[in-house]
Amino acid sequence: YAIGRDVEVDGVISLTQWAFIEFISAMNGLKTDSGVIQAEDLLSTIEEGTDREGTIFLSTLFDVLIDSMNGETLKANGINVLTSTESLFGSKDLMIYTRNTEIQSQIVKIGWGGALSNSRGDRLAVVDSNVGWNKVDRNIDRKYSYQVDLSDVKTPRAKLELEYANLSVIADNICDVQKHVGGQYEILLDGCYWNYVRVYLPLGAELVSGDSLPLEPGSIAVRVGGQVAGRDTVGLTYDDNGVHISGFMAVNPQEVRTVTFNYLLPRQVLRIESGAFEYTLDVVVQGGTRGREGVVSVILPDGYELIEAANSVRVSPNLVEIAVNPERDDVIRLVLRESS
Repeated sequence: YAIGRDVEVDGVISLTQWAFIEFISAMNGLKTDSGVIQAEDLLSTIEEGTDREGTIFLSTLFDVLIDSMNGETLKANGINVLTSTESLFGSKDLMIYTRNTEIQSQIVKIGWGGALSNSRGDRLAVVDSNVGWNKVDRNIDRKYSYQVDLSDVKTPRAKLELEYANLSVIADNICDVQKHVGGQYEILLDGCYWNYVRVYLPLGAELVSGDSLPLEPGSIAVRVGGQVAGRDTVGLTYDDNGVHISGFMAVNPQEVRTVTFNYLLPRQVLRIESGAFEYTLDVVVQGGTRGREGVVSVILPDGYELIEAANSVRVSPNLVEIAVNPERDDVIRLVLRESS
């Protein structure tokens, strides 16, 4: 923004397409010069408008939204807008960053900044990045299964299985070459899903084994980046958000791909005291990626009884399962003590 307009910004407010829809729904439609746009028609309106006018259409539409929220429309729908705002911060479809450190600390404290949590317990944060120059994300059905094995409290283990189903309707195999295909919005909605996936773990976790994600021969990294086709892209690395497993995969239309990782958890994911121990898991959602369904199962050690486990289902004496809220961050907490 500074390069393009020679203006240094004080901060950034980001919102996803889902936030745009929610706000218009809360205001019972968006009044424009060409008529009222209802929430259920927003995405198709944006697709048609950007094909016709480019991104300037989206900018104009957003200006109309801001004007509406400053006027009589907001006064008449204030409660709805406030309720939607709170929900959107929770789902990370609305986030704020400011260079003012005092204000930013408060934003982080109340959870409006979208930062990845990094507590002393276990952590599961899956981050997908579409690097295929298309709009296929809405056609991707995501699921995961996370199994934590606490049968040996001295060596806790975890197994994560990720599943990606590309519901695009194009019949041809189009993951042969990673390239910018161009074209209208409706064409870009169906295509290959080139995904750079990262799974953020608790500090001290160690990758033991997992499925290979070979580098595709038609990827940019091979064709112009000098990389070797077929090499495994899976690895354990670090960035400002901590340790994570990363890999690169392509999912063709009408294809379902799964990838599994097995790793050792650090002992500090368990807090042991006076014959009892506590296990906590921070499940972190990715802003804009809605509906990632997940199930967490925990294998319990022999000789212990479960005394606290909110929202869990006891499958067997040594196994509990928890369905995870896919729309906002969640914390799973189990407390066990030695059987008498």
